Amino acid sequence: MLDIENEFGTFTGFVKNLFCGQTPELPQQAGLSDWESLLSALSRHGLQPLFQYLCEVRDVILPEGVAAVLRNSRKQQVIFDLLENAKLEELREACQGADIPLLLLKGTPLAHQIYPAAGLRPRCDTDLMIRREDWTRFHKVAL
Repeated sequence: MLDIENEFGTFTGFVKNLFCGQTPELPQQAGLSDWESLLSALSRHGLQPLFQYLCEVRDVILPEGVAAVLRNSRKQQVIFDLLENAKLEELREACQGADIPLLLLKGTPLAHQIYPAAGLRPRCDTDLMIRREDWTRFHKVAL
């Protein structure tokens, strides 16, 4: 469980309000080390792209260096998502042609069903489930 008080320090109230849909107010006393700590905590918890998106849609003005880091994180995830989706579509079609049921698990379906945009949920892989009896055929189709 995320201990928001310890993770976000100076930004605790801001982060709570931002993620709960309330009006966020940036702390006036935030220094460079506070911003670095915030970016680190957001990265550790896979929240940078979503944080950037929420700040953007709520017209929160961030320091340019912070905004640049967050934009870059979001761009990287969007690129990953586009490439991953193309590979998954090929695999899905191949499995469908071989009559192999395929179930996507965890991050990828959550990204597409829960988040405003799939690129807002960082992930580095895609979890799949297939039936044990389909493994040999799946291996041939997937490679």
